[in-house]
This record gives sequence, structure tokens and C-alpha cells, in this order.
Amino acid sequence: MFSVTTYAPEQTTDIARCFGRHIENSTLVLFYGDLGAGKTLFTQGIGYSLGIKRMKSPSFIIASEYEDTIPPLLHIDLYRISTAREIDSLEIDNYLQDGFAVCIEWSENWKELPSEYIKIEIKKISEKDESSRLITFSAFGEKHEQILSRVKEELANDYTIN
Repeated sequence: MFSVTTYAPEQTTDIARCFGRHIENSTLVLFYGDLGAGKTLFTQGIGYSLGIKRMKSPSFIIASEYEDTIPPLLHIDLYRISTAREIDSLEIDNYLQDGFAVCIEWSENWKELPSEYIKIEIKKISEKDESSRLITFSAFGEKHEQILSRVKEELANDYTIN
């Protein structure tokens, strides 16, 4: 587990791009954070690193697929989803088996988590400073630990790692 502090949205996007360069097929990324914390911005940064020019928040459509990237990306928003049945209907396991990297916002709503994933928690540091964020990364499972190890090593060149 490690944390990075950002002081502008551009830094958050920069960190997300770094993260995106290291994701692999079947990587599961679960985002946690309050409304407006930067979960969609972070996911867009991952998308940019994969060559996606425009990503929208899937709040109203629930899920967006981007199949022409390596790895292919599935972006899910669970804000309006709360039951296990609704989450099961998204067939997240099938996407992971098909090699998609899956990024899920509002993961708090998913109660029965798989055993392997990366958790990214984004918190506003101060109500006075709307731009600063504390981004905390945690890995569950060897593959995801290796990914975070590479991300941490690269970020250490430009950011203070806690």
C-alpha cells in the first residue's frame, strides 16, 4: 500500500496515466471516494494512456466498453447499482476472463468482492483547497501487487510516496 498527494487535477491525470501504462489484461481496479473526488478523472487518465481520446462518466449508462485498446477496458459506475443481483448482471467476471481491464467507480456498493484487485481510494485533503487529493493504492493478489510495485517505482521519480 502507498499514497501520493496531488495538488492539481493535472497531477491526478498524470498519476492515472502512469498507472494505465502498467495495467494488464484482466486487471480489476476498484475506486472509492466521495462525489467529486476524482474517480472519473483518474479513469479517464487510464483511458488516455491506452489511447482513448474521449471517455464519459458511465453514471447513467452504467458501463462503457472500449474494445480497441490493449488491454481492452470496461468502465463501470455502480452509483445507481446496489444489489448483488444487479452487479451480477453486469457479468464482470466474464469481462475479466476475456482479458478486459475493468475499472469500477463507487465500489462501495459491491459487497461481495473478488479476492484479487487493486483498490484506489481518492480523498479530498481539504475543503478549502478543492484541488488537492490523497490517492491511496492497495493491492490484493500477487499479480496486482506486481502492477502496483511497478507503478510505485515509476511515480517515485516525480512524486513523494508515502
